[in-house]
Amino acid sequence: MLSAEHYALEHRAVQALLDIRQREVSYMTERFNSIGTQSSLIGGFVVAQLTAIQPGSDPNTLEGIKQVFWGASAISLACSVHCILNSTFAAVWGPGLALRGPTGSVSRAYWSMVNERKHIMVAYVASLLFFVLQTIMGFYIMDEKVGFSISSVFATVTMTLGSMYSL
Repeated sequence: MLSAEHYALEHRAVQALLDIRQREVSYMTERFNSIGTQSSLIGGFVVAQLTAIQPGSDPNTLEGIKQVFWGASAISLACSVHCILNSTFAAVWGPGLALRGPTGSVSRAYWSMVNERKHIMVAYVASLLFFVLQTIMGFYIMDEKVGFSISSVFATVTMTLGSMYSL
């Protein structure tokens, strides 16, 4: 009798742990879907700026500003695509492993998603920061004055303070 009660208690504890892990996997999946959506939005903004701003058309624009604009655009777009792909893979494969894997796969799926979360967040924050840098360089490219004007500096300060406030 004692052995049966011990087995039942152990079984309830395992079920409770699995329930908690399954909720955590669901939370991580929703989080990855949200981050992937936000990254695709940032990537869309990057492409929109690339097509809207013509850095080569104005000979008064400093060459360094153009190069930083192109570099920030490329890095931001690459980080956005990387974040979209990794978050989509994690959101699809994590729950699949948890549901169809062998014994212990729910915990394994959860810990794999936790490890991937750190990597995805680094890519997401990098895409956001390089998007801000691209936008700041876009202000200087669109400014028709040679060098730095009050409006470009004001826009730079506003974007920088807004970014710092967001983090």
